[in-house]
Amino acid sequence: MSEVVKEDPRFVLGRDLLREGKYEEAIDAFSSLAQDFSARHGEMSLLCAPAWFAYGDALVVKEEESADDILGDAAAQAKAAAQELVRTLQAEGGEEGEGDEADDDEQEASDEMALPGVPADILVEDGEEVASGKQEGGEQEGEEEEEPEDMGIAWEALDVCRRIYETNSGADTDLPLSECYMRLGDVRKYSGLFDGALEEYQKSLDIRTASLEFSNRLIAEVHFQMAVARVDNSRSEGKDVAAEKRSAKGHYVAAKECIQAWIKAETEALNASSDADERTKVTARIEDANELVDELEESVTALDEEIGALGSSSFNFTIAFWQNRLQCALQEKLRYLSRPSHCAIGKGVFAITGFSPK
Repeated sequence: MSEVVKEDPRFVLGRDLLREGKYEEAIDAFSSLAQDFSARHGEMSLLCAPAWFAYGDALVVKEEESADDILGDAAAQAKAAAQELVRTLQAEGGEEGEGDEADDDEQEASDEMALPGVPADILVEDGEEVASGKQEGGEQEGEEEEEPEDMGIAWEALDVCRRIYETNSGADTDLPLSECYMRLGDVRKYSGLFDGALEEYQKSLDIRTASLEFSNRLIAEVHFQMAVARVDNSRSEGKDVAAEKRSAKGHYVAAKECIQAWIKAETEALNASSDADERTKVTARIEDANELVDELEESVTALDEEIGALGSSSFNFTIAFWQNRLQCALQEKLRYLSRPSHCAIGKGVFAITGFSPK
């Protein structure tokens, strides 16, 4: 069913605009597509889900791009290196993305849908406020109503997608639903709601571990994002810093072991192959995977040192600073290589290294 959406000219246009960095235009294209499919096929039609996901995903991509200045030089250098690798892979015939295809639609009967597609009210989920355009206390008389903020709109679009997939649960919708949970987690993370983000990521992890082999890159992706969210959460007021960072370390280790499991399986396949071209490609993927393992190991080592420093009266701020820089750089590299909306090769660094659903 997702092919119906993916073949629509507005979907193709939106995907191309995202790759060109024209985020507002891409968002408009996906918004129009989602609303049109909802009107034509019904609010809870499974056909609408990929369109709503594409809309919400584009909004999150825009938010991720806006974080570049915060991430600093290390992240910018990692991004540049990742983009160069993407261009090389594309020149060799890299494959098209799958992740563009998950999103969904459904709104309350009383909601009036006009671009950008959601009401401007404060959005609340499970008692947690997600960013929207109305400030506390409401607007003053005579002032124009503010537009909803991107993360508020993204939450609404992705939540529509979630409800459709949950209503139509089955083997064909499990993985798209897990990707929707991932993006909902990203929205909460960018809204500073790290506990909520971890809840969404855990839902995604539960589906993926039940559906996929441990060596699948989708499992590694969730563990990595949960590690990042745990590190971010350790800075929140009232949190047990050491406990959060120990949990983050566990997820970094799980992501590393997942990739190592793939390397082992792929190496065995490589040794059994006699196709020279295929052997060259697989060897390159294994090299990429080994580099990623090394970078994850650096994150684990940095966390170990930081956790150890927490037990000392003389906390070493330098360790925390560089651990954060490393985390940002690694996150940026993984994001640019794993998001199909950026790299146009579908499954990213985890997929570049050969991870695919089995």
